[in-house]
Amino acid sequence: MAKLKLKIKIFLPDGTFAGEMETDPGEIESKLTALLVKYLQNQENKSGAVLDAAELLGIEERTVWRRLRKIFL
Repeated sequence: MAKLKLKIKIFLPDGTFAGEMETDPGEIESKLTALLVKYLQNQENKSGAVLDAAELLGIEERTVWRRLRKIFL
């Protein structure tokens, strides 16, 4: 049986397209967070990307860092 993959298009609350990705269901939170941080880093305020992501997602900054560590460690 084929492994399930999700293809997701991400839009910010203001309707701005932030990107798309393909992922396993178990990795979705971490990968969405990483994509959002990457998108925000490409904006003018590069230094506050993690804080901005936490605010947009309605989570604490440490939760953003934990999700990023799941991907990169």
